[in-house]
Amino acid sequence: MKKLSQILFSISLFFVIGACDKIGNKGLNPQVEKDPTVELTTIITEGARNSMLQAFTISNNAAQLTANSSNNSIDIYNWVGLSDTWFSLFSNIIKARNLEAIGNETGNPNYEAMGIILRTWLFSVLTDAYGDIPYSQGAQSQENGVLFPKYDAQEQIYTGSDGLLAELRRANNLINTSGNAVDTEADLLYGGDMSKWKKFCNSLRLRLLMRVSSKINVAQEMQEVVNEGAIFTSVEDGAHFSYTGDFAGSHPIFTLNLADFEAKRLSQTALDYFNTYSDPRLGRYARQTENSLGSNQAEYLGWVSGGSGCDPDSEASLLGLPYYDFPGYPIVGQNARAEGILMSHAEVEFILAEAAQKGLISNSVEDHYKAGIQSSLNFHDADLPDFGWKNFDDFYENSGIAYQDQAEKIMEQKWIALFFTGLEPYFDLRRRLAEFDYDWDAIPFLSPACNNSNGDRLPLRFTYPEQEEQLNTSNWEEAVNRMGGNSQNTEMWLLVN
Repeated sequence: MKKLSQILFSISLFFVIGACDKIGNKGLNPQVEKDPTVELTTIITEGARNSMLQAFTISNNAAQLTANSSNNSIDIYNWVGLSDTWFSLFSNIIKARNLEAIGNETGNPNYEAMGIILRTWLFSVLTDAYGDIPYSQGAQSQENGVLFPKYDAQEQIYTGSDGLLAELRRANNLINTSGNAVDTEADLLYGGDMSKWKKFCNSLRLRLLMRVSSKINVAQEMQEVVNEGAIFTSVEDGAHFSYTGDFAGSHPIFTLNLADFEAKRLSQTALDYFNTYSDPRLGRYARQTENSLGSNQAEYLGWVSGGSGCDPDSEASLLGLPYYDFPGYPIVGQNARAEGILMSHAEVEFILAEAAQKGLISNSVEDHYKAGIQSSLNFHDADLPDFGWKNFDDFYENSGIAYQDQAEKIMEQKWIALFFTGLEPYFDLRRRLAEFDYDWDAIPFLSPACNNSNGDRLPLRFTYPEQEEQLNTSNWEEAVNRMGGNSQNTEMWLLVN
């Protein structure tokens, strides 16, 4: 593993550096920015780490896949102090811009395409979380001289001539699968296999096209992407980062405070799902209770998502062994082995199932739906016989999960499969709720968190960091006025019906 460089930067949010209050939009030191391998390695490792921590601390709880037994502000919709997402994303975006520039300057379109894909992925998470953001001028290099970047409207961020979707189309055209080699050791996602980067690029296009499908007509482009065929078609295609236990590959959850891990429990909502279908992923997502360890009958308990007094029990299942071998506390990397997911093959199959169900593509709904379930089980190495099933077909046909022209089945299976996929469990739940005018009854397997503090409404966004209002005031004010506020309930463009 190449040593990661330590870089001084000020990102587009006008980061405050120490007591000097230095603000700006600096790029990387020209002395270190010529090596694409440093940038690529750093973006992947930091991006995967941030994605897993976002899932652990925010998204899994917001989507009621997990629940906190203490410090449950996310569970009860009292969302404050989420500015770390802004900082971590922008810090990686500037590295992605550098990677893209290096590829362009050195005549290597593959590095350029990698930079575009990773930058677009990071920017998509940022705008999906906050709404309008500094996009066109955000995280620019020092020589561009943009000290106070404007906030772009989310509609333009998605659909503009230099927007997310256009940039992914450009990256797709840049990729050269038969030449322009990249460093295989630095590419911690695909080992230099550009055909897989092309699949990642187009799979991400599908995610973003589905995100805007209620705002613009995406049928033609979705069908074109599907017809081209350069999308995830197997578990191995997915964008996953494997933790190795060394400096760059330390498992992010294992390195947290033990109390943080002990507070995270399987939610009662998820347990109800698992019990309904005898789904073998239960044995991977959660750890059986201490009382049933060593017995012939594993016991799993769930924690009710919500405030004090919602859960009558004092015990619930911790996260499964892939996330933390508890108790025992082995060395980092030995047993904490769950992969950091940027995007999975299962997610793509459920996107295609939904697209087919809505008539956006002509493919078979059930074929994609079934493939998504099987991919998720395979990814998590679920033990079918341990839960009473002979094989996958037995589970599919006899558990009650088989597709019978039920849109909610697609929602439910995608929801359970998005476990630990960054902020995607929250984003996707929010998108579907917006489609149904925030009527929880339209999603029968979920309901508002118990004793929540937001009138049963899932928060719609993260609020901007306070530094933005203080240091980039005029641009911040323009964005807030355009969006109609800066609260967790402000509707961004994606959600306005």
